[in-house]
Amino acid sequence: DGTFTALSPEDVQRLILSLEKSVGPQGMRKAARDQHAKRQPIACGVQMISGHSCSYACRYCYIQDWYPFVEPTPTELSGNEVLLSLLYNPNWIPSRDFIILGDVC
Repeated sequence: DGTFTALSPEDVQRLILSLEKSVGPQGMRKAARDQHAKRQPIACGVQMISGHSCSYACRYCYIQDWYPFVEPTPTELSGNEVLLSLLYNPNWIPSRDFIILGDVC
């Protein structure tokens, strides 16, 4: 019906346990070390970075001020590992904070 139900802390813990079981010990270590587990959210949410770099070289883009335009590389984490990494982040609260997609770093 389109109604949004917030996740309780118990729901979040169940989701974490399910994801940990899914990704195994190595995936858990990768998720815990990843930047998503440590990022501070900004006013509109936490940035989810799914890859690095960009090869479009748009004339208006400020990214070239930081590094050259090169072929992008995807994150080394699986989707479940990225979600687990976000859930490990004590600064991000599911059901309160948004996830920002499309960030390039």
